[in-house]
Amino acid sequence: MGLSATYVDVDTFTVVGDKTANFVVDRALQCDCGVDGYKRTFVLSSSYSDPNTTVNLAAHSDNLSANLTSVEWSVVDPGVTGNIPADMVVGVIAKYYMHDQGWQPKSGDNSVIQSPNEVSLDIGGASYYLSSQIELDVDTAGDWDTTSPTDYTVAATRAGKDFYVYAVQPGSGTTPSFLLSANSTTPSGYDAGNSRKMGGFHCLCVGVGTIGGHELTGYAQGDILPASVWDLFFRPRSSPEGMVWSENAGIWVDIYLQSGTGESTASAYGGTITDTRAWMDHVDDFAAVKKQLLSDAEFQIIAAGSNEETNINGSADPVTTGGHSDTGAQRMLSNIGCEDCAGAMWQWLLDQSWRSDGEDLAAVQTWAWHDETGGKGELYLQGTTGDVKLLAGGDWAFGAYCGSRARLADSSRWVAGASLGGRGRSEPRASRFY
Repeated sequence: MGLSATYVDVDTFTVVGDKTANFVVDRALQCDCGVDGYKRTFVLSSSYSDPNTTVNLAAHSDNLSANLTSVEWSVVDPGVTGNIPADMVVGVIAKYYMHDQGWQPKSGDNSVIQSPNEVSLDIGGASYYLSSQIELDVDTAGDWDTTSPTDYTVAATRAGKDFYVYAVQPGSGTTPSFLLSANSTTPSGYDAGNSRKMGGFHCLCVGVGTIGGHELTGYAQGDILPASVWDLFFRPRSSPEGMVWSENAGIWVDIYLQSGTGESTASAYGGTITDTRAWMDHVDDFAAVKKQLLSDAEFQIIAAGSNEETNINGSADPVTTGGHSDTGAQRMLSNIGCEDCAGAMWQWLLDQSWRSDGEDLAAVQTWAWHDETGGKGELYLQGTTGDVKLLAGGDWAFGAYCGSRARLADSSRWVAGASLGGRGRSEPRASRFY
């Protein structure tokens, strides 16, 4: 419960007693307006005239409604002087964050990310409010926390890397400052007490060039991949690094083929591709980082726009992830930015299939146990090939057979090969703001 309050008008309320010491200028308030919901407000001024304190609200506050019943408030500054008085019983959201829309890439400018129009948040125990949209440009030194030892305003230094957006406490006032950083914990010159991570994005590893009808045609090395932008509300259940959002599939998906195993499983540019690993092992790898293999339908959707009926230039094992072109010199990436979907490695899918070899129907129809799970139970299958997991995309030697809809339906879950890899996907953590 907050402190009981009485509505006066959309910008004013009263509370009983002399509470001017509590309602100081710029203090953030949460006002319970019953059926009209909670209103985010900020103190402009307060004055006491027996028996009530009258509180006037700043212009950037939400409008109160006549259903106002109580108010709660947060600290003004971190430390002892900003703590809520012990005689007040209030419900404070210690780490709140609210916005009117998500962070987003700027249309027509591949180097700029735009904030929401309004943001209310806590940084280190203090409340801050952004009242109008700001822009951060990866090409502008002043928008970064530092340009030393690496100057990320240079496109080549951003190639295939993840970056983060931080809100930081300003020198004065209640409008937060925002910075770009390559640091995943806190920006350079700040700590967890005066900064807060808001979101992030991934930058293109190698320029796209011109591809007719492709959504990323013309994008250059170091540009912000538009589908990679995430924030505190709009992000995957897994870590968001190296991932893009597929609006059509409704999932987050890895930009790159799997590198690493177990808890070191990653989607990273230039990583050594994880291969010669059974389907079951890929499942465990992705589960360790809160991801799963793609389904048949999901792969078709996220791979749209990739090179079709071609394989990688040189027709050899790519070894590492990302930045490749096919035999026709076209970049191998999908419309949303997924690399090497077709013509690099066959990629395990979740989907189950079945195959029947030869004409010996009696053998095909015979059920038997198969010890192929690494000592974790056995599989009761029909014939010797009654278990198949689909593979997608095609590898470096399959030429015209490769593509976003190419499928291989001959490999059991225990098969492992140098041309077989995986790609992760993750469910969204929370509903997107539109």
